[in-house]
Amino acid sequence: WADAACRHGDRERADQLFERMGRALPAEPDEKEAYHVARAQEVHGSCLTAQGRPREAIPLLEAVERQYLTRPYSGVAIDVAYVRQILGSAYDRGGRPGDARRVLKQALDEFAAYAAEIHAPDNARLMNSRARWGLFLLNQGEPEEAERQFREVIAQDHGRNLDFTALAHGGTAQLALQRGDATAALRAS
Repeated sequence: WADAACRHGDRERADQLFERMGRALPAEPDEKEAYHVARAQEVHGSCLTAQGRPREAIPLLEAVERQYLTRPYSGVAIDVAYVRQILGSAYDRGGRPGDARRVLKQALDEFAAYAAEIHAPDNARLMNSRARWGLFLLNQGEPEEAERQFREVIAQDHGRNLDFTALAHGGTAQLALQRGDATAALRAS
């Protein structure tokens, strides 16, 4: 419910529900509970990041990353990559570009390894990570590598019209505007 309230822009309700959830979570979870506690904290950290509250999100997300790395969960590699992607965004929004670069690149590399393992270069998680990496690079003044990431996302969309493809088109439009090509920007957007 807290996540849904966050996604619908009801910050006050989301905060109330996350606070209630936090009180209900065990302080010392047993082995069976630990993963679910970490997932709940990951969702909370993601919401805080989306709301522009990265300084509140970072400690939560760092704790989740540590939890995932120290517990032998099924699918942990994807969980680690996903929380790193969120953490990288929080670092970026919190004014820590060096940490953001390191963690976002780790996430991208982990998603790429996963996609290679399952023979799916168009894996949605990988494409999402590529789009976010491209936007980070664009904001860091690295347009060539950003453009390469955006092109790869667009090429691997295969008509699915996924949300991260829209991010890649938006990044491509920003690049065109930086180059002074309004026609290309309009076409990309």
